[in-house]
Amino acid sequence: MDRKKIDYTSATHSLESALFKVERIPLFAKIKDSTNSLKEIGIPDFQALFNGSDKTLLSVVTNNYQLVTNEKALEIGKNVFCELFPMVKKSDLIPFKVISTKKKTSCHIDLIHKDVTLEKWEQDTWLPFLRISNSYNRTFALSFEIGFVRELCSNGFIFDKESIKVKFAHTRGQIPVKFEVDVSKLRKYEIEFVNHLNNLNRFYVDPIYVLPLVLKALNHRFRLNDNNPKIRDRELERFSDTKSLINELTDIYYKELKPTAYAVLNIVTDLISHQQDYKTIPLFSSHINSYYNKPGDWIQDFTLEIQSQKFNMEEYLGEFKTYLN
Repeated sequence: MDRKKIDYTSATHSLESALFKVERIPLFAKIKDSTNSLKEIGIPDFQALFNGSDKTLLSVVTNNYQLVTNEKALEIGKNVFCELFPMVKKSDLIPFKVISTKKKTSCHIDLIHKDVTLEKWEQDTWLPFLRISNSYNRTFALSFEIGFVRELCSNGFIFDKESIKVKFAHTRGQIPVKFEVDVSKLRKYEIEFVNHLNNLNRFYVDPIYVLPLVLKALNHRFRLNDNNPKIRDRELERFSDTKSLINELTDIYYKELKPTAYAVLNIVTDLISHQQDYKTIPLFSSHINSYYNKPGDWIQDFTLEIQSQKFNMEEYLGEFKTYLN
């Protein structure tokens, strides 16, 4: 399994697939009149959003729905990034990851700059990234979140989103978008993140605990004892595939790094960052941001727990110790 370093070549091909023109089209319906003839009537207050490239339907919205295109969202995101890191130019920002649904109703664009790194962490090179999330079917509103990605293998996750606030003026026509960036919070997050990495790197994790620990970090369960034999067999197969993958990743990261919680973090982030290849998490594409937030929540919880002298791994694992290797 080849771990790939971040490609600093702009992901133009992926980006172009997300920057298609969006068309708003009035809705009509055909009904039979008193003479039994078909009559076309307009449907007031509603419109359809279509992909201008392939003419596929994206969603049905109200007339006062405020459309923010992915292109507009990207431009705002670049402005936000430059507000956070004033030393960079917008033209030098790289969309290193573009994730979109099959129907392109929503997408996430991750921006980085190759010279913006966490200098205080000497073990590995980690870069802060800005995730831009947007949708055309109201799956979620336009949002911006701060994450960190490891340069060597492109493993990333969302650390916190509280440093950026976005406000819309909900009026017809062009949408004024205002954003507030708390740079001091970002610096605080960077320091916290490095402290978490140091704590994880000092904590030894026996290989037998890696599988349940990863599953706990992702809050990922299997219905191995379901009363329905079809569900049980399906879950047993899914568990077997997931277990094999995590064991393989454990071999890779325990050799590359050390048998520590930091290696476990890389296994967790590898799983979520490469689900397009692994396909081991059902409905992952519908809950991408949720999964990208889980490692950040886990390291804050786990590093706090392991500071206690009474820490016991099996007690910490709780119900997940049933997945022990």
